[in-house]
This record gives sequence, structure tokens and C-alpha cells, in this order.
Amino acid sequence: MPPRAGGFTLIELAIVMAVLGVVLSLATVVLPRRAEVQAQQEASRLVRVLDALQREALLQGRPAGLRITGTGYETLRLDQQHMAWEGNAGRLLAPRDLGQLGLALALGGAAAEAPAPAPAAEGWPDVVFDAAGVAEPIALQLQLAAGGIAARVVSDGVNRARLQ
Repeated sequence: MPPRAGGFTLIELAIVMAVLGVVLSLATVVLPRRAEVQAQQEASRLVRVLDALQREALLQGRPAGLRITGTGYETLRLDQQHMAWEGNAGRLLAPRDLGQLGLALALGGAAAEAPAPAPAAEGWPDVVFDAAGVAEPIALQLQLAAGGIAARVVSDGVNRARLQ
């Protein structure tokens, strides 16, 4: 029997291609679910942020708010001495960029308790908790970059925000 020449047979190449096809098809099925899981985690975080803002407004006796930016959100509190909104510090209340996760945040939506809001004045938060911890009813939607609503956070303005 003559020595075998170097290289792969056609059957070996076909088997490798079939295995690669199966692996790649599984990866495309898993990736969209990952984005939905991230959206749910961000929505849960947003519920905690709104709860912290509501408590801060109530305990400190001054308004606190949430401003939606082009790619995420930031938390603010009212400096009553200068009557100007200033950023909050801290891990939970730090500005959050959702664009890197492929998510977008929008105010308003189909929640019955949250009519479409008027746009906030320049520099003002979109959601404001007054010194009593009360806000207008809100609905915030986390949207996937590929389209569609991944999660919705709603509040009647008095009780805690919740996932819907």
C-alpha cells in the first residue's frame, strides 16, 4: 500500500463543516436570550434606582429625579440653595449608559396608569419625586436594539415601582 498523501478527505471536511454549522446555529439561538436577560436585569436595577430616589426625596425632604439621556439615564437631586439640579453620586445612583448593552430607555408607554408625559425642560429630570416622595405615574420601557420592548417598569407615583 502506497503511503497516503497529506491533506484531508472529502468526508473529513464534510464532518467538520457539519459540526461547525451546528455550533454556530446554537450560538445564534442563545445570543438573543442573553440580551433579554440583560434587559430584565437592567429593569430590576431601574426599579431599585427609582425606589432609592423616592426614599432619598422623602428622607432628605427635597426633590430627586431621573433624567433619561440619549443612551441611558442619570439621577439628580435639587440643590435648594441654588435651585438647580445636580448629579447624584454612589454606585446605584451613578449615571448609567445602556447603549453599550444594546438597550434603549423610553418614557411613556401603554401602561394605563402612565399617560404619555410632556417633555422635560432642558436640564430637568423626566421623573421627579417631590419632597414627600410622590411622583407622576410613570412607565419606562427598556427596548432592545434589534427592536421590541424587552421590559417595562411602571409606578403609580406613590407606591414602589415594579416590573410589568
